Amino acid sequence: MFLIGSNHILYELVFYYSKIGNIEDRNNALKKIEKCGIDSIPIMRTLYNFYLQFGMLNKAMEVKTFIAEKQRTKEKSYNKDRNQQEDDAAEALVGAIREMFVELEHSRKLISMSELLKGFSHELGQPITNIRYGVQLFQMKMNKGINTNEELKELLQNILSQTYRIKKLLDRFSPITSEKNAETNFSVVKEIKNVFSDFDSRLKKENIVWELKENSDFILFGDNIKFDQIFYNLIGNSIYAIKEKGEKGSIAVTISESEKEYIITFEDNGTGIEQEYLGKIFEPFFTTKECNNDENGGGEGLGLYIIWNIVSMFNGNIKVDREYKNGAKFIITILKKQDEREKNE
Repeated sequence: MFLIGSNHILYELVFYYSKIGNIEDRNNALKKIEKCGIDSIPIMRTLYNFYLQFGMLNKAMEVKTFIAEKQRTKEKSYNKDRNQQEDDAAEALVGAIREMFVELEHSRKLISMSELLKGFSHELGQPITNIRYGVQLFQMKMNKGINTNEELKELLQNILSQTYRIKKLLDRFSPITSEKNAETNFSVVKEIKNVFSDFDSRLKKENIVWELKENSDFILFGDNIKFDQIFYNLIGNSIYAIKEKGEKGSIAVTISESEKEYIITFEDNGTGIEQEYLGKIFEPFFTTKECNNDENGGGEGLGLYIIWNIVSMFNGNIKVDREYKNGAKFIITILKKQDEREKNE
């Protein structure tokens, strides 16, 4: 049968590329299925369903016509029971592929968590090592009777600095590791305005203007404090990128909705994100910044990873617009609840 061996991955790739919005690769996978499954009616039926699902009606009609012709030529060689068995096998196969996709997504999350813990261990280990070596050096000098007053001051200052670094790292994790705050209904527009208000003095200082385009407002239920962290991180990143560029800055947020989703678009005119980094920006501890202790914070490579986690908590998705060239542009989509979708129908 067609899907024996490595070819079974094609179905899984269709689901995967569709989920992440990679239309070109999804369509290439569909073409390969059509080419390799030309002799299998069940596979062509599955391909027909894919085309319908993705709104590719012309391709769906072509496949439907092909299936009808194929059935006519095989009526003499395949009886009703055989056709039913193939249909059942095809349906079972699609179900198995869906399960495999779920397992793939679960494995991806486990890998992400593994990388997070690995990075956390490394980042936490550095200041601890610095403290340990500083104390050992001080003990060695003290045992040799060397005047250690100045060294003691330096050691204490180093310990303070390193413990501040540890606290800063732990604070950056708090939005995704802390216990839930009280969940409530909140206005997305109001929360975003409040965050911008908190940044007001810094934005004026850096000569950055901001705009909130309210094509829609909607109410979410959940932890509004965690939701605010999305925009604290995004605005903080924008300030950093705009300062790096050295030009007058602007940040724009647009609120809209479709039949099934709420949409929040966030864009700035900073330095943007280089193409080679676009596939890595939501990974934990990936950063192009230098670690620092200034008011901008960050540098650990956790901001966008935290955003990704919080958006997921709201049954949403975040992606970067790869075609945007004037800075950085992020698109957040949050799936509407069933009752909200029914109101719009």
